Order: sequence, then structure tokens, then C-alpha cells
Amino acid sequence: MDLDDLSVGSGATTTTEGRTIAYREYGDPDGDPVLFHHGTPGSRILPAAFHETAREASIRLLAPDRPGQGRSDPAPDADALDWADDAAAVADDAGVDRFAVLGFSGGGRFALACAHEHPDRVTRVATVAADGPPDAPTDGVGLQNRFLDVLARRAPPLLGLLFALQARTADRTEAEDALDLLTDADPETLDARIGDRPIGPLVALDLREAFRQGHDGIYREFRASARDWSFDLADVEPSVRLWHGADDQNVSPATAEYLATRLPDAEASVLSDEDHLSALLACHESALTWLAEPLR
Repeated sequence: MDLDDLSVGSGATTTTEGRTIAYREYGDPDGDPVLFHHGTPGSRILPAAFHETAREASIRLLAPDRPGQGRSDPAPDADALDWADDAAAVADDAGVDRFAVLGFSGGGRFALACAHEHPDRVTRVATVAADGPPDAPTDGVGLQNRFLDVLARRAPPLLGLLFALQARTADRTEAEDALDLLTDADPETLDARIGDRPIGPLVALDLREAFRQGHDGIYREFRASARDWSFDLADVEPSVRLWHGADDQNVSPATAEYLATRLPDAEASVLSDEDHLSALLACHESALTWLAEPLR
């Protein structure tokens, strides 16, 4: 898939430790800046689905790869708070001072960490289908995702083996199989929400890019999410809005309310008849519009 028509361009910055963080830009290059935090696994590719929406809404959407995924260098000892400084470095490289953050799925933790560490720069936080800390609810989670969570807590080496096997087959993942990991919705219904562009090939490309360097970065993120978030939700100062699909089997729909009750300034919305990916496509326009308000 050629992303040239679905993005503004790409960039990369170097951290103080000498690591490269790659990112891609979507929307309006002169618009209000929003940093997108991808899922686990994920990459800078998925937000291409929102290029037209961001452009029409005058939003500059910056989407970096986290360490060990896509084209960003690994950082084996880093945690979510370290990522907050990486995200700030991306903003610096793009010439951005104040910005909003949007986190999808496993990226929700990193979006909140960014706001925790940089409340002077992060204006608002939006999350969609975000996971929660180890004590978050698991009601409604499918058997496969429950199994992965158990492995992350009790048998990390086996979890690593499963991700290693997935990395071996990522390059051969078809669009239908990639979608099956995130949604039960009809592909045509999903396509209609992003201007009748096919979402399946984009999700498959995003998955392949996530495993470009192998499985280690993804494994470390998944394991850390199930064990220790390394920061207190009560210390997140910016306003937070959480969206979650009522039919989400990847992350419990109850997680949104769980997070909202622990954040100082937060509101949760549960979307009926939406699941993990479909919730993102259903609310992305509302989320981006809400995020941009304080920047204008």
C-alpha cells in the first residue's frame, strides 16, 4: 500500500541516549498538533486512516513508532515514563510546543504517561479502547486475550514465545486475518467511516510494520502493562476523555469507567454496538475535534 497520498510525510529524531524515533505526519501540516500513540502491537501506519479527517479539521497528526516497533530503535530498559520524553522529543523535532495526545488500545497507557510527565505541554488526552493497570476489570474480554494476560503475569517466557511465532508470520498476514484480531465488524461498514477506503490492508500493513524488528519491543510493552504502570493515574493533570466500545473483547468496556474514576479530570463514553477497532473508527473525528479545542 502506498501511503504517499495518505500522509504529509515522515520524519525521525534522535533522543539524548542516541536512539532514533521514527514518526509519520498526517492531516494539515499547519494544523493543531496531536500526537497519536499506537496500540500494542502497532506502528505509525494506522493513523493513515484518519489523514483526510485530520486535514479537513486542520489537525496535524504526528504518529511515532515506539521503541522496538516500526523503525524506532529498541530501548530494553525503558518504561512508559521514558516514552513520555521520547514523545516530547518528537514534538520538539516537529517544532511543536503544546500538543494534545491520543492513545489507542495499548497506547492509552503511553498517552497518559506523556500527560503525567509533561502537563505543561500536553493540553488534553483522549483514549480509545485503552487498556488499564493490572487491577482493571476484565469483564467481557475474549478467551484469547485473557490467556495472553495470564501469560504476561505468570509465564512471561511463554508469552514471549507466542509473540516470536507471530513475528515469524507477520509478513504473511492477510487483511482479513489482521482485522479478525481487532474487530468482528463488517469491513465495508468500517471502510465507510474513513471515506470508503479499505481499512483491512492498512491494518495488515500496520501489523507487519509493528513486527519489523521482531517481537521483543511488543513483548516488553505487553508484559509491563500487565504488571506495572510506573505512574499514578491520580497525578495526571490534563483533562482526559475516554471512548470504549461496549462489545470490545480485546479490552473490557468497564476499563473506561475504571480509568475515569481514578483520573482527576476525566469523562468516559461507552459506545453501543462497537468493538475494539470499530470504536476507534466511529469516534476518531469527535476525539480529534475535542483534542484540538484548547489549541485554538
